[in-house]
Amino acid sequence: MRYGDNGLAVDFDQMAMAVDDGDVIVVGFEMTSKRLVLDLRPDDHSPPLLEIAEPVGGAHERNAWLSERRPGVPLPEKFVYFTWPHSIEMLGQSPLFERAHARIEREQGLDVAEEINELIDDLSQRERADLRQALAGGEGYETVWSRDGF
Repeated sequence: MRYGDNGLAVDFDQMAMAVDDGDVIVVGFEMTSKRLVLDLRPDDHSPPLLEIAEPVGGAHERNAWLSERRPGVPLPEKFVYFTWPHSIEMLGQSPLFERAHARIEREQGLDVAEEINELIDDLSQRERADLRQALAGGEGYETVWSRDGF
């Protein structure tokens, strides 16, 4: 990754190519261990998989997870994973969801706009909850500053 004026710079052209060419795209996040899984492979028996999931130990475990979720669909040939270094709001404005929606509509004739909006809302809520936990020193976080002595 490159650095720009606002931190890590995302190559949106590469992201668009990944969505256009990949079978499964998995996105990790800075503030939560959850993963966004976009399984864009066409299937006559089930819609594409657009889901927030627990992390796994690697591509082999993700393939096993996908096989449970979409039985009968062959294993993906092109699997893409990347960590998103910015806010969920910025992810929602990136080409990821727009390109995924366009591809699903073009290849499978399905309109998944509502599902995508629900994913963005869910991820935004999780991001806010994780940020509150981090600021409060909640489970899995440790506060650096204390009110003691003030």
